[in-house]
Amino acid sequence: MANYIFPAIFEAGYEHEQGYTVTFPDLPGCITEGDTLEESIYMAKDALAGYLSIMEEDGEEIPAVSNAHGTELPQGAFIIDIEVNTDNFFRINT
Repeated sequence: MANYIFPAIFEAGYEHEQGYTVTFPDLPGCITEGDTLEESIYMAKDALAGYLSIMEEDGEEIPAVSNAHGTELPQGAFIIDIEVNTDNFFRINT
């Protein structure tokens, strides 16, 4: 169990959609969304902590963090580094 910081890509909803879809380029399948930026950041922390906690429990190697800040992003998208501590993540379905 440890502290991790991974870059997350926040993509705004299309035309009439509100909110953000959040993906982690280094963690395939780790995706979430929120109706506001604040909610999206909260959901990103929860998704990241859950994803990494399961990897730790399964004995999987946590991937190295890439430099996503140099990546070309879709229009309106931006990156926020998300920090979590898997020691603080409580898994309900144990």
